[in-house]
Amino acid sequence: MLLIKPLQDPLGNQIRVSSELIEGCSDGLKTIRSVITSPAFVIMIKNRSLYFIKSVPSGTNLLIEARAYPQGYTARSCRENPSVEYISRLLTKGCLVSFH
Repeated sequence: MLLIKPLQDPLGNQIRVSSELIEGCSDGLKTIRSVITSPAFVIMIKNRSLYFIKSVPSGTNLLIEARAYPQGYTARSCRENPSVEYISRLLTKGCLVSFH
């Protein structure tokens, strides 16, 4: 179930936020909105997934995954302080877009 209107990321994509993500993210909706709308960088994987990464005020690095669906992207999961190895695996599958 989707609870809020879609957010626009810096690449112009409309990202829907799932209730599962809101419930599963300890930093809350305001932080989710910040990570998606102004990430430090995004990893794009072959028009299938977008990974938004940003350091948040709670002192953690937050990674939010949005998957592509016929109606657009839906953000469904988050990971706090992803390991360098995890990010490296994502980078081998896609490309990095930096905003800072």
